Amino acid sequence: MKQAVVAMIEREGLYLAINRPNDPSVWGLPGGKVEPRETATLAVCREVCEEVGLITFETWWTPVFVGGCRGDVDYWVSAFLWDGSTVKDSELEAEIGMALTWLTRDQLCDPNVSPFSDYNVSVFNALDHMRRFENGNA
Repeated sequence: MKQAVVAMIEREGLYLAINRPNDPSVWGLPGGKVEPRETATLAVCREVCEEVGLITFETWWTPVFVGGCRGDVDYWVSAFLWDGSTVKDSELEAEIGMALTWLTRDQLCDPNVSPFSDYNVSVFNALDHMRRFENGNA
């Protein structure tokens, strides 16, 4: 199965979302395919730079979830979290033909908003579990 990554850039309870090329009706987390001989964390840094214009480093990302994501082509997708509380909208630059917005987790888990909603539900469930564990409430 092919490998891909997604970036959960969180700011004030919202997550940076990007639309698919030239399709403003559907949204997802920034990300893309892992290139040959590339680690997943390096791929998430590269994809975030390409898609949203932010330069990040591998050590900034926290792995949250790995699982299958079904679509036209099925992928094994690794989701990574980064605290984007200091990110200013003026620093963001969407890839040509794409747009950026901040969405709630409920929006990203809504099949009317994101074609990846099933995968996103699993990602946010894993994030909830991770946070409960970190707070000693696992």
